[in-house]
Amino acid sequence: NASVTNDTALQLAASSVGGTLNVATTTGDLQINDSLSPGGALTAHAGTGGTGNILFAAGITLDAPTISLRAGDGPGGASSSVVELTNNTPTIVTDTLTVRQDGQMGNSGTPWNPDVINNADIDLVLLSDESSIYTTAADQWKSITATANGNIELLGSGNINIAPAGLSSSAGGVKVVSTAGTISTPGAGGALDAPVTGYSNQSGDIGVGLPLDDGQKAAIVISSSDELTLGTNATLSADGVYDPTNPDNDDRDSVGFDSSDSDDDNSIDVAIYIGSTTAPKVEINSAVTNIGSNGTMVIDASDTIRFGDVFETSVFNATHYLEVVSRESATLQEVINGDGDFTPPRLPYARSPGSVRTWFDGTYVIRGGVTSARILALTNPVPLVPPQPLALKIRSKVESRNIVEQDIDALIQLLHELGIGFQPYVSDAYSDLFSTDLRLYTAAEKLQNLIPILDDADGTMIAGLRESVTKFFPALDDLTDEQVTLFDRELKNCKGDGSEYDLAGKYMSALTEYVNILCTEIGWSKEKSVEFVMDRYVPRSTEGDDIRIAVVQKYLQRSTLNPDGTAKIATAPANNGSVD
Repeated sequence: NASVTNDTALQLAASSVGGTLNVATTTGDLQINDSLSPGGALTAHAGTGGTGNILFAAGITLDAPTISLRAGDGPGGASSSVVELTNNTPTIVTDTLTVRQDGQMGNSGTPWNPDVINNADIDLVLLSDESSIYTTAADQWKSITATANGNIELLGSGNINIAPAGLSSSAGGVKVVSTAGTISTPGAGGALDAPVTGYSNQSGDIGVGLPLDDGQKAAIVISSSDELTLGTNATLSADGVYDPTNPDNDDRDSVGFDSSDSDDDNSIDVAIYIGSTTAPKVEINSAVTNIGSNGTMVIDASDTIRFGDVFETSVFNATHYLEVVSRESATLQEVINGDGDFTPPRLPYARSPGSVRTWFDGTYVIRGGVTSARILALTNPVPLVPPQPLALKIRSKVESRNIVEQDIDALIQLLHELGIGFQPYVSDAYSDLFSTDLRLYTAAEKLQNLIPILDDADGTMIAGLRESVTKFFPALDDLTDEQVTLFDRELKNCKGDGSEYDLAGKYMSALTEYVNILCTEIGWSKEKSVEFVMDRYVPRSTEGDDIRIAVVQKYLQRSTLNPDGTAKIATAPANNGSVD
């Protein structure tokens, strides 16, 4: 092992040691004039006391398992301290190359593109204490980690690999663009599975440019020419200052969205843009852990977007916009139908946009159209007030009965479950008066009792539904009104016997009761109630099976209401001697 530190500039000749080699200057440059090949790690640091550059003679080689090159000792050092890997570039043979400097690594006009041998086998760690990182050689590395105090821009024409440690800027945006390849994390099955943190402020000219860059800024921009999947570890954090009411901050044109008069009330200030320019699918299963108030997240796909469960745990609020785009869909009906009646919609919640309220409280926008991405559907936040009460009482008298807190909690749970929006200020909606109509609260309690059945944590009832439908309806051609009625009779006949029909009956009964509560106590139409239940619970219970989807839908659509509000299925035809 060897360690050399010089108070001023240092010129280093050839050295070969058995272990690690650490060379440094307190002030001034570190000039490496000959090849270095220690048996262990190589660390070179110019300007440990503040300033200094690392410079290389022509034709030399650096060969070590890990190599760390640092210029300056920021923050606070000179922003001009650099590791010079563009002139007299050494041949570097290593597993991991770490480059850290006080100043900026390249710029948007002249990117930092080190010419290093065996790039595809090297993990590259880029650290800029004082400023930004720009490179167009991002597709030449095994994997990249970057941290900066300004923008990080990784641009490539091939595959860009982001290491599990991810990309993070404390005072700038992060932009990763592959014009003819993929963006992923090695070993993650083709997904980008690393955290990304950025910051933007349009008014302060802070952030990275959007796809049709006209000066607009965003915190995070990830754009691939291939299919793009964000894994569960690709947590996104997009802090910053966002103000879509400022005309200068309206980013619609910068992401190719229609900004005609009809959409003037839907201006956006983009915080996060995720897109695939030509491939059909974008899948998001990463959480958004932070996004500044009034920020917009845009997910832009040629054809299809899918949300994963982790994404739907993200931190959004009523001031946020979430915009999804299917460029190949010109109408909402094309988005809904996908490639056929029983395929999922091209965009999440397209069949019932209001259902997004189960987890997202902001404005949800569905867009389509190659050239303009105009608005096809839009759901605005629900006002933070309860439904208009039927009777108002003096608030103090109601509160004195100690029922307000309990009733408000029940109402909040109901609204949240129905996708109407979480309303934290509901108890302050009326200053002096308060509703004592408890029908909504009663409905909330009933629905809460049904939810554990419909969630079916151990999957037994869903398995029973799968087995019984398979036995009773071998093909879609068997799905007639008469057969559905006979199926209902079989479910009732097997009640309590523990068979697959008994289990399926419990689940179907809960679905039907849920629909009837929505119709009778919430006041929704039967069509809307069935649509909600189909969107909220049926995808998991049917597992995408066309026959099961059709059976459940037909079963719910055929259900009617008795005068007392209970479910009723049309009576089966006479037996005529046949065996049920």
